[in-house]
Amino acid sequence: PHHGGIILDLKRMDYLEIDPKNRAAIIGPGVSCAKLADEAEKYGLRPVIPGAPSTVNMLSNCLLRGVSNIGPRYGHTGEQVLGMEIVLPTGEILYTGAMAFPNIGPYFRYFGPDLAGLFQGQPGIMGVVTKMAVKLYPLPERQEMFMCGFSQREGEPEEGPLRRAMAFMHDLMLHDPPVITFGVILHWVAAAITLVERREDIEAFKGTLGDWVVLGSIEGSREFVKYARSVVEKEIKKHWDNIDEGREVVLMSKMLRDELKAARRIFRWFRLGNYYALAWWGPLDRFDKYFFEALKIWKGLGITEELSIVGIPAYPYVGQLTYYEFDSFWDSTDERNTEKIKKFTEIMYQKLIDLGIYCWFRPYPGVFESTIPRLKGCMGELWWKIKKLLDPNNIMNPGKVFPE
Repeated sequence: PHHGGIILDLKRMDYLEIDPKNRAAIIGPGVSCAKLADEAEKYGLRPVIPGAPSTVNMLSNCLLRGVSNIGPRYGHTGEQVLGMEIVLPTGEILYTGAMAFPNIGPYFRYFGPDLAGLFQGQPGIMGVVTKMAVKLYPLPERQEMFMCGFSQREGEPEEGPLRRAMAFMHDLMLHDPPVITFGVILHWVAAAITLVERREDIEAFKGTLGDWVVLGSIEGSREFVKYARSVVEKEIKKHWDNIDEGREVVLMSKMLRDELKAARRIFRWFRLGNYYALAWWGPLDRFDKYFFEALKIWKGLGITEELSIVGIPAYPYVGQLTYYEFDSFWDSTDERNTEKIKKFTEIMYQKLIDLGIYCWFRPYPGVFESTIPRLKGCMGELWWKIKKLLDPNNIMNPGKVFPE
């Protein structure tokens, strides 16, 4: 640690309580996503699992508002928080929401201002969360999935296939109640990493489903799945180019169910080298602008690796809310290429704001420093004042968000 500080290792704080009657769990910071999912499954329940390795602890992922593979129906991990127990830098104990009330379970987030939100979206700069209550949901009776490919048609601009994939996903997200539990638009490289088992088969995957792939799932009771399936098939007929298994909505394989629904075996991603990602939230209708503007910059810097992107719409679909992520795999021992990728990141911090985003997904190095001066009004100033109020001696991750 910097500044002669200390590191707090909370992995032994693995307290876990499942409350099946109230469909909730109380967890400590040492509880992994896999452990929570396994324990909840014993009661026919599941948490909103983030798209992260199974060893990631659930509490910190909720604090950083992770993206989930069932987010289009239930929201992502940041929205699952019901209450927190927090040790402030001053040594005081703060309980948020219903957790502050005696004689009752901690199963409602709001009392007065949303104090829980103060401790989300920033890397531990205001306190240490020692306990958290999170939502659980019933395990579905049935799960099915579908895959659609979109390729460039004769005379169609380069952006055409992506725009048709966007229209397909948009129409699916407009249905109420939501008919899909998970939906994602993937550049073909991202699709290959998810769907192909062997590294040597990844390049061969190109073009098999299309330049852009829409992958999604439907789940619930048998009656609901039958209804949702009919809706998806109707939309497919409007939008598809080609679809796996002869235009049918196909049963989810065990490999895909494990990869997309449970704590992920994310080590499979690293078959192509070091993993680069830059993620943010924005509207679905800017997908094409985000990618093709970035691709010009990527190629202009002379980066030889393939640039990929994924987009995952979220529920509630207000403002066409979508999680985005640039992905690439590169050799970190190539110092020149590494510097080019760093330069790309620096440029995109400003370019994406120019194109219009809702917010950044993670507190990446330098992202707050480059973003806060561009925010309208006094948000940055007020944020800093709250930080100083809760941490007057600036002992919590100094310099991580605000420059010293």
